[in-house]
Amino acid sequence: LSRRLNPNQHAAYSVFALCPGPVNSNIAREAPAIFQPLLKLVFGIFFRSPEKACEPVIYLAASKDVEGKANDYLFLMSRKEMDEKATDSANGEKLWKVSEELKGKILDA
Repeated sequence: LSRRLNPNQHAAYSVFALCPGPVNSNIAREAPAIFQPLLKLVFGIFFRSPEKACEPVIYLAASKDVEGKANDYLFLMSRKEMDEKATDSANGEKLWKVSEELKGKILDA
């Protein structure tokens, strides 16, 4: 997307990706009642709260630090290099083509 929106490497638009890590989002609400107390405990200890997990989103949306950048990737709140498969332009072209085909199938259905 960044390559398509910024064809001359000029950052007219910013495209960001992030991984907030595991989030205590109440995903186990459909689990059997007998397991719910244990799951709530485990999620509470090892998973981040939604309030904490949204920090990278707010940062990327509002920080002057990323202003003018064409793209960026955050894992939790740490800047990470994108995997080479994600930055390979041939992979990007394949993904774009497949996405357009899927979009067509869904919208034409």
